[in-house]
Amino acid sequence: MDFEQHRAYGTRPNQFGTRRNPLTNETISLDQIRELVAESGYEIVESDDENRVLRIRDLDSGMILTTVLQESVLFNTVQLVNVERSTLSTEVLWTLLDGTNGISTSSFQLYEGPKGVAITLNNFAKLQAMGADDKDDILSCLEFLVVDAWAARDLLGGLLD
Repeated sequence: MDFEQHRAYGTRPNQFGTRRNPLTNETISLDQIRELVAESGYEIVESDDENRVLRIRDLDSGMILTTVLQESVLFNTVQLVNVERSTLSTEVLWTLLDGTNGISTSSFQLYEGPKGVAITLNNFAKLQAMGADDKDDILSCLEFLVVDAWAARDLLGGLLD
């Protein structure tokens, strides 16, 4: 995946080609993650095995989440909104970075692209061997991301109008 693809997915480039967990020598596969999220009530919208990317829809909210598997870390992101760069006032940026803004399980990131600046929420899960704990971590991260996205949209709603 080149830098532009990473930026489009809201992930960071990784120079390592392996997906093997150095602590357990286990290989985490995108198929395992795909199966878990599908069984848990998410819809697989798009699957890019070459770049280890899944785009999934939370059926309750309709939100599209992107997950990217890099080695043994699953990065999750949801794009909240695209805005013009000039919209990002000091007040908006302060609101995003404020530790008391109510968004405690995800972090905001900004990505400049052809449609303006994408404001995204992101979190990740460090996977060990795809046991019960890892499965719980993945599903918790996805659920937290959806809940945080609702809160973030409320938080930013009045600031971006």
